[in-house]
Amino acid sequence: FDGEKITDLLTAEKARGMKGDEINAWRNAMEAANYTFEHNGRKWDYGKSTQTRLEPSVAAAKAGKLPEAFFWTDAENNDVPVTAEELIALSEAAGQAMFTKGMEIHVRQRTMKKELEKLTSADEILAYRVGWAQE
Repeated sequence: FDGEKITDLLTAEKARGMKGDEINAWRNAMEAANYTFEHNGRKWDYGKSTQTRLEPSVAAAKAGKLPEAFFWTDAENNDVPVTAEELIALSEAAGQAMFTKGMEIHVRQRTMKKELEKLTSADEILAYRVGWAQE
């Protein structure tokens, strides 16, 4: 403060660090989010929380210990009877969907960081919109 006006102390480097943190937070939120995919004519949830729920059931399926009349609930909240083989296939499909989404997220966050490096002023950097390109 020079007695009359506030002197802007935010450098481009500081702004870049702040925006980089925002990009990382976006990436973490996207990786933690739940999504849906289609498998065998139904919509199913996938994401880290789904993966955590699937793991013990898939272990039971692989050990031949699923209870009779076992079912998994689809993304539209329908209870769907599944065999051990179907549950394992669903888990594998969910894992592939999760990998694909993870790569999309990774590529987008790398692109944002490269775009950020090209900006030269704090104002430009602060105005940069973090998220999917079409958002």
